Parts: sequence; C-alpha cells; structure tokens
Amino acid sequence: MTFEDMTEAIEVILDTGCKGTIISDFWLGVVLSNLERGEFEVVKKSEKLCKGRYYFGETEYQVYKTVEIPIQFGNQKLWFVTEIVSGGCIPWIIGTGTQKLIGAIIDLENKELTLQKFGEKVKVDINKDGHVILKLRNSFSNFSRVVYIGHRVPDWFTNDNLWRSKCKKLHLQFGHASFESIKGMVVHSFDKTEEFKNFGQERMSVLREVCENCNICQKYKKNS
Repeated sequence: MTFEDMTEAIEVILDTGCKGTIISDFWLGVVLSNLERGEFEVVKKSEKLCKGRYYFGETEYQVYKTVEIPIQFGNQKLWFVTEIVSGGCIPWIIGTGTQKLIGAIIDLENKELTLQKFGEKVKVDINKDGHVILKLRNSFSNFSRVVYIGHRVPDWFTNDNLWRSKCKKLHLQFGHASFESIKGMVVHSFDKTEEFKNFGQERMSVLREVCENCNICQKYKKNS
C-alpha cells in the first residue's frame, strides 16, 4: 500500500492469510492523524506492551505493543485490538482471528462485507495488489499530521545505515515524493525527541540527498 492509496481514505486490508490484526508503527501514525481527539486519547490509554513476531516473506517483524483502534462498519463503531510492529511499512491488516470474532463474510462478486454478529453489510473494494480493502474514513491527506504515540523513535532513525536505507524506501513507497513532503512527516513525528535535537539536521541532509539524487526523479524532473 502506498501513500497515494491512503490520500482519499484511510483503508484497512482484510487478509485471510494472516491470523493477527497488525499495523506498522509508521502506518499507525497515519491512522492516528485522522482520528478525532477523543478517539486519539482512547487509543493512547489502551496501549499495552507485548511481544510477538510476524513474517512477511523472509522478513521478521517484532511486535512491541498493542493498541485499540476504532473502525466504522455501517452503523457499528468497533475498537480492534491491534498489534504494532516495529519498522517496515506494514499497512493496517485485519486477520482471520478478528474476522471470526465479528462474523465477517466476504462476498468478492458483489464486493460486500457482512458482519453476521452485528447485522451490518458494508461495501469493500479490491486494490491493485488483489487485497480486499475497507475504507475507514476520509483522510486529511496531510504529511504534517503523521504522529507516533509517545514519540517513540524507531531504530531506523537512530542508525546511520538504516536511515539512508529508510529514506530510499520512503521516497519509493510514497511514489517518489519530494524532500519537503517527507521532511514534513519526519519533523512532526520526531522534532520533540532528544534524538532529533542531536542529529536531526544530519538526517534531513541525508533525506534531501536521497530524494534529489533519485535517477528516476532526475530523468522526469519530478523534484524540480
């Protein structure tokens, strides 16, 4: 899922190949940025530390906490306990465990999701990767509103090599987004942290270098 997929609506993937309901700390920030203040406070208070792991391909992702995130199904507003994984760009995924709890039946032909336990029926869509997706709510489409609960600083921000690699991934993940766009997200996520005060300027220099030296962007003058 790219940033462009999230610009019109916050989406969740209904995945029958995953048992858990998970999201990466980055995409959690995107979701939280689109919650009402009261909802955001509930999410913060619901935080619980935990440990676990998931594998996507050959990559292992560590779970470090859970939070409860609200989602609207027709007239029903439900709060899903969601595991947060560190690093990567894993989108919000509702796995089979949660689907069973709500009695979810997916009708691919009619693109509908039925919640047997609540008597609700909502429309779903299928994205370009073949995933069944459900729109949560309209998005504010604003990089500057991306937040991290508790201003947790991921490993990729504090490690030089990981940061350069992350810059490349973010630039590609967001459709060759400009330096200023990604900078806004990073600054508003980490500017209150001690790590940002210590070497934030250095991190921004690397981010600028990666974005402005992208061969594809130079070829099509995307960052000009």
